Amino acid sequence: MKLSRAGELGDLWRKAGLAKVQEKPLTIAQTFSSFDDYWGPFTAGAGPAGAYVLTLSAEQRRQLAERLRKRALAGRAGGPFVLQARAWCVTGEAPKP
Repeated sequence: MKLSRAGELGDLWRKAGLAKVQEKPLTIAQTFSSFDDYWGPFTAGAGPAGAYVLTLSAEQRRQLAERLRKRALAGRAGGPFVLQARAWCVTGEAPKP
């Protein structure tokens, strides 16, 4: 996704003329009760990733779900799991007139 990597938002702010730009990651833990708890919003079309999932054929969705299940559950059959979510916080100052 655009502007999701370190430095990208800060660069945008600098290009817009802001000074003293600082960028820091904000990280939270997201706990899911099961893989279905995690996967359900994607199949409902939630957000950009969900919109993408809806463009896939049924077989492509199944394959994607299986790959994600293996990664999220780290080989376990099921149960709760935690994923880390990160957003970037940027601060800066408007130029003085």
